[in-house]
Amino acid sequence: MEVPSRGRFVGATGLARLPGIDIRGNRPQHWPQGVLRHYKFTAQRASCASGSFDPVDKPYCVVGGGLAGTLVAARLVASGRAVHHYHQPLPGEASAVAAGLYNTYTGPELRPTWQATTLVEELYALLEAPWAEAARAHVHRVPLYRPFADARTANAWAATAAGNPALELCHSPQHPGQLYNPLGGLRIHGLGWVDIPAFLAALTATAEASGRYLRREEHFAHPALVPETTTYGSEPYQAVIFCEGIGVNANPLRPFRALQPLKGEILTLAPDPGYGPEVVIGGVYVLPRPSGEVVVGATHDKTSADATPTDAGKQLLLSRLQAVYPKATPVVTAHRAGLRPTTPDRKPLVGPHPRYPRLWFLNGLGTKGLLYSPWCSRLLVAALLGGGGALPPEIDLGRRALREPTA
Repeated sequence: MEVPSRGRFVGATGLARLPGIDIRGNRPQHWPQGVLRHYKFTAQRASCASGSFDPVDKPYCVVGGGLAGTLVAARLVASGRAVHHYHQPLPGEASAVAAGLYNTYTGPELRPTWQATTLVEELYALLEAPWAEAARAHVHRVPLYRPFADARTANAWAATAAGNPALELCHSPQHPGQLYNPLGGLRIHGLGWVDIPAFLAALTATAEASGRYLRREEHFAHPALVPETTTYGSEPYQAVIFCEGIGVNANPLRPFRALQPLKGEILTLAPDPGYGPEVVIGGVYVLPRPSGEVVVGATHDKTSADATPTDAGKQLLLSRLQAVYPKATPVVTAHRAGLRPTTPDRKPLVGPHPRYPRLWFLNGLGTKGLLYSPWCSRLLVAALLGGGGALPPEIDLGRRALREPTA
């Protein structure tokens, strides 16, 4: 798989139109120099023999085995550090439940995700790193199709698409006989979906093969950590990085207000000829898998912190699916729910504890975990190892939006 593919390396705000970026090329020499320099450095460090690691150095500790935690651990290992990675799978973990869709054009107005261009660059650049080679096969670059809801939407999206090669206007119905889209729609290129469990397993296997990575499938007991010395039990660590998702709310060392769980439910459906062949987003997303199964999601419930799937969530998804694919006969084979960790301003949080500088946090990725985690994990590791500049203030964990409310 080539990443990025020819002519489609574009972000939500029109990466193709930014100075110095040539979307005609599909190799790293066409990338922005800042991203290229980082991945050249990473590749050099990852190519060192495992014997280059000094065994007297203390390992780093990463807590959390989702997208954020696994990428932080993988980057540290690739830089020549030893890592102990703690993860005890718990019900409702967002990375374990998510369908894996990544999309930077959201809402009825096609508003771009914050930092959309940077996020897409970082995701695709990550895949060129040697330590991510095995994970590339689990990233699927496919178009996303959004039907026009009405004539007003069609006109508005046509104006947005003007001059942007990532956005393809479709003026006639697509997949007639299956998909309900009488006015046509908009096909978005340069995005896609990821098989998250397989992606994380590939990154973990590469880290394990280095000889510098230890996976610990066990609960991390926060009271056993001495924050002043980052000693956990009898094990001293260089630093401890918490990437716990919504579980961070139970962390007594958390220096920011509790994160808001955003519950999401998804369905897996049996193969049916009534579904079209491409990813469709219209009220719900409909994601065909190579197996023929279809994933439908997702709900957005701000009122529940219970990760149990509900009949109400199931019926809501099925009713919205019926509006998109009226001739399909959905047969539900799996129904899952997860809790996305969100911040009040919907931006991630990254940085060290204000009192204990060797304790770090990465969290609050919300519904954009696949987009935020490559960028945020790189920033965190660079800052942690002393090779990066200041973290962007918008994601600093000490920002006003994350402070505990006062009476």
